[in-house]
Amino acid sequence: MHASNFHPRISSEDLASLYQTIHSFTLFFIILAFLCCVGLLAVVIALIRISLAKQHEKESNEYASHVITAQEEERARISAELHDTVAQDLCVALSMAANENQRKILHDSIAQIRSLCYMLVPPSLTKQSLSSALKGFCLNFIDETKIDLHFLIREDAAALLNSEKFSAQQKLNIYRIVQESLMNVKKHANASEVSIFARRENKSENEGVYLFIEDDGNGFSQAKLAGNHMEKHFGLRGMNMRARQTGGILTINSRTEGSEMGSGTEIQLFIPIGAFEK
Repeated sequence: MHASNFHPRISSEDLASLYQTIHSFTLFFIILAFLCCVGLLAVVIALIRISLAKQHEKESNEYASHVITAQEEERARISAELHDTVAQDLCVALSMAANENQRKILHDSIAQIRSLCYMLVPPSLTKQSLSSALKGFCLNFIDETKIDLHFLIREDAAALLNSEKFSAQQKLNIYRIVQESLMNVKKHANASEVSIFARRENKSENEGVYLFIEDDGNGFSQAKLAGNHMEKHFGLRGMNMRARQTGGILTINSRTEGSEMGSGTEIQLFIPIGAFEK
């Protein structure tokens, strides 16, 4: 007796079902591959954008550094010229003055030239602490303007600002920011009172030094700080450049007359702890 071979017959319905299953899986993998390609492309674009942003930031910082360095060199040159020529000539003229009125005019002119030289080239921040240099500048500001100025840098903040981990350029940038702020108060604010206060924040997410400069002057519209308006204000733009080069963040809030909180301007410089560890 011979065993017969058994060949199961596949119906057309089964073939159609099998085809449909294969087609579904094929379509699924095609869609999956497409989504993976799209996701990979999105990641590549994001990485390119991050890279370009970092490059732009690096170039901006380098540009700011070059501009600031050029400014300091030009200030030093002008200061030397004023001291070696104009101031000396005025001293000679003072010795030859014919009367007391002439001597007074020449004496005042010499004092103004020396004050301008001091403004252009600050005292060496390698020979004295930043906090001492700022205090000295504030005392001169009070003498010149008769504006009531309150100055306080807490010891924990001073320890960081005066630290050797903080470079001379970073210290100079902070000095210039305070200087520019007070010059704006003198020229534009019509203020009667100014306060400068620095403290250290120890909370991990905001650890660093906060420097506040606040006046009760006229204030100005916040629109001046937005977009292209900032580019027209070289002093404010320079302060922003110096803050970035220092590793800090500069915030300016100003209120005009009629504000609920009264008019005035507050400048806040936040220097994160990482800036002191570079």
